[in-house]
Amino acid sequence: MADETRNHLDGRAHVVVQSGRIEQLHQHIGGGPEAEAGVPFQLPPAGHRFANRVVEQERIRRAVEEHVPQAGPLVALLTGIGGVGKTALGFHVARHLADRYPDGVLHVDLDDHRREGTVELAEAVGEMLAGLRVEKEWRERSFAARVKQLWSLTRDKQLVVVIDNARFGSEVAPLLPASDRSLVLVTSQGTLYDLDVAAVEVPVGPLPAPDAVELLRHLVDDPRLAAEPEALADLVEGCAGLPAALLVAGRWVRKYRRRPLSRLVEELTAELREKGMPMVEAVWDAAYEGLDGEAARLYRLLPLLPAPVIGEEPAAALLGSGYDEAADLLEELQRAGLLDEGVDGWRMHDLLRGHAERRLRQADPAGAERDRALAALIRWYRRQAARADRTAAGPRMTFAPQPDPAGDGAGDLLFEDKAHALRWLEQHRAALYGCVRLAFDAGRYEDAWGLCEPLWTHYLDHPHPGEVLAAFRTGGGGRRPYGVPGGDGADAVPAGAAAVGGGAS
Repeated sequence: MADETRNHLDGRAHVVVQSGRIEQLHQHIGGGPEAEAGVPFQLPPAGHRFANRVVEQERIRRAVEEHVPQAGPLVALLTGIGGVGKTALGFHVARHLADRYPDGVLHVDLDDHRREGTVELAEAVGEMLAGLRVEKEWRERSFAARVKQLWSLTRDKQLVVVIDNARFGSEVAPLLPASDRSLVLVTSQGTLYDLDVAAVEVPVGPLPAPDAVELLRHLVDDPRLAAEPEALADLVEGCAGLPAALLVAGRWVRKYRRRPLSRLVEELTAELREKGMPMVEAVWDAAYEGLDGEAARLYRLLPLLPAPVIGEEPAAALLGSGYDEAADLLEELQRAGLLDEGVDGWRMHDLLRGHAERRLRQADPAGAERDRALAALIRWYRRQAARADRTAAGPRMTFAPQPDPAGDGAGDLLFEDKAHALRWLEQHRAALYGCVRLAFDAGRYEDAWGLCEPLWTHYLDHPHPGEVLAAFRTGGGGRRPYGVPGGDGADAVPAGAAAVGGGAS
């Protein structure tokens, strides 16, 4: 036998055996891995009254009620962009369900253990062991051994575990308790496709305006909120339903108590647009830094698209790529939490647009990348609109020169018939009208007035007088020979409108 052999008995006693006899017995009372030191409850105090999220809470509650213990814990994945309130929702649910889980509530923020984008998982598991009252000297040294130690300690427990800021499923798996009677709430900006356990996904979107007003009233008690209802509505609209932005707004209202609320709205909107929100800017920056080169470029360029819905085709036009590549990159942005996917297509939150614009200014201070992408987008829309116009209205006299044929990058669309062409014009109405203004502002006057002819065809099928008059005034003002002369050009009407007659009705 060696001169000295140390044994660990059940993690509690430290025995030194020397010369074949027990020399010393050290028992660490309260120091072992199952030390009795109270039930952990690692949640911060609720800072304010919780607003809305009824649907999301009900989805989690129903999953808890229907969960059949099998081989692992119930996992609920809360997804949404940074600043939308996923962590607050996770904490709120954990507080309300804590009585169902008598062994306590644990919380670990993976960003606290992230080094240059990679989580030190041994540290994260160690934090969970600490929450289970395992003193540092009793925690296993290697990552694999710590995971097994966590499994052993959680096998028969009923816990709630909140895992914050996960980016990959591989970051979550080692932190899952072994008990199938536990609940794990994971927050992430996107779906964790590599999480190899069944999870109930709970998308978390911006707050509706009434709930945002309610939250702001809870955050700050100020008579200006009641005295200036229109300014209050503008303030909430500027925050775009993000609780993080509403927190910033509440601080501004408390800080500048003598300023009219209407003035604060203007100043805060500019602040959020130009500088972002400190509490989530780092989150968005981290998501952006994790993108590959082309996905990052697309993210920077997407705010150029003058439409709320983002499609694969205009994204490809911005990049000068094929449609399949653009679709793959949009999926990458969604997984990173920088885009939302709806039934009508991809969408970018208003404040994320501001973040993307800031990153574009940083990456492209001279504006060359922006100008190239904008020109490609305008040309692509003008070319597709002209093709849709010919399909819907048939051969007729036109005044605008035909746009250049497709070159490298995004190809042309195929319109099957008149109905298909008119549907496309209506679907892309916001982008087409927006491109008229973008082209005019960029000095691309031929593109500006060239887009107006197909918009007349669209107008005959879907009359929107305000839009079409604004577009015609803009386009006609850019090239005097195109319109009927009229003073300063404000009332110029495209001659092509008269040539169309009722041919597209």
